[in-house]
Amino acid sequence: TDLAFILHHSRDLSPTQVSQLEARLKRHPKVLETRARLIGFYEGQQFRSEEGRLAHARHSLWVIREQPRSVLAAQSAIKLEPRLGRDAYDAAAKLWREHLARASFDASLYENAARFLIPHEKDMVVDILTRAAAADSGNPLWPELLGQLYWLHRHPASSPEEQREAASRAHAGYERALGLTKREIDGFYLLNDAAETAIAAGLLEKARAHAMKLLTLAPRYRSNWNYGNAIHDG
Repeated sequence: TDLAFILHHSRDLSPTQVSQLEARLKRHPKVLETRARLIGFYEGQQFRSEEGRLAHARHSLWVIREQPRSVLAAQSAIKLEPRLGRDAYDAAAKLWREHLARASFDASLYENAARFLIPHEKDMVVDILTRAAAADSGNPLWPELLGQLYWLHRHPASSPEEQREAASRAHAGYERALGLTKREIDGFYLLNDAAETAIAAGLLEKARAHAMKLLTLAPRYRSNWNYGNAIHDG
């Protein structure tokens, strides 16, 4: 089952459909497809009503608590925003900490925790990804996520030197990921970010090399969603 597809296509459920899904879930709480449909619906509703926010938080917290290694737990739709509900967000962060403290290294668990926490828990995610990279050193995912982290957390009000330092750390993550990537298509996806962060870090020769590689690869992926981005960024 493609849970990402289900999440995306469940935003316009009718009240009757929602009621039926909630009733079905009470009978069979472990069916992730049903819960994904409801999360997909409530993801949008959380911004429209308190009822929607609470329902979204309730289902997201269930996923984190009961199925933290699942594909559903990796989706952005389950993310909780502190500005919408600090209590729910804190409960989610606490659950991730508890899972990580109890478990030995598990790639799915570490990835899902990092993806959920990246926007608001910089130091915690640096620790998660550092431990993951030590346990799974050949996996390009960990330096890629570290690059995302540093790029996301660069502060627009910081000094030019601090901005360049954040960009340099982000670029180092993407460059490390490129070095570990075995499939050409994965490198094709990483090169956009590698080039952008290199420019921001003032690493113009590296930016040029990434851009040239991107333009060289692009003709092989004309039907790929990243083709237009590759041409533009290159």
